[in-house]
Amino acid sequence: MYKGSAFAVYSKSRYLDFIEVGTIADDIHPGPFKHYGIHALNHIIDVVSTEPPSISVIQRDREEE
Repeated sequence: MYKGSAFAVYSKSRYLDFIEVGTIADDIHPGPFKHYGIHALNHIIDVVSTEPPSISVIQRDREEE
C-alpha cells in the first residue's frame, strides 16, 4: 500500500516486513521506519529509513556532436 507514482511512500510493504523480521531494528531503536520507493523505467529503488531521504535533481549537460 503506497501513495505516489514515480516517488512513492509505502504505509505497508513486504520490504518493511523483511526489515522487521530480518534485523534487530525496531520502533524503539533506531525508531519507526518508512519505506520510500523510486520507480524508474526499468528499476525500483527501495529506501527504508527513520528519516525522509534528501533528493536532488541534477541537470546533465549533453555534449553536442
